[in-house]
Amino acid sequence: MKPLQFNDLLISFTSEFLPLWNDKGSSAHEAVGLWRPSMTSDALNPFYALGDIAVGHYRNINHSKIVAVVSDANKVDGTALRAPVDYQLVWHDEGTGARTNFSIWRPLAP
Repeated sequence: MKPLQFNDLLISFTSEFLPLWNDKGSSAHEAVGLWRPSMTSDALNPFYALGDIAVGHYRNINHSKIVAVVSDANKVDGTALRAPVDYQLVWHDEGTGARTNFSIWRPLAP
């Protein structure tokens, strides 16, 4: 699929995800699984995810969800995307019994 373009912003889509974390073992009342959009295909290089996906189960979500990914049409002097200047901690899981600790951070725009 050819990316959509709005000014310097290119928008494409992916239905492939990489597992990040789940709360198995934490004794939480509801299941939570976190997934990151994958841009490993040549067609999505160099696209970037706008964020990760949280779902209320532990099942694989590949090819069952779809998300937008973005890139800058002008690779050298583009104005569509900027790197965050910092990150702010939103949530962390520590000591709940989940198999691994995990944290969620909010990017702070320039």
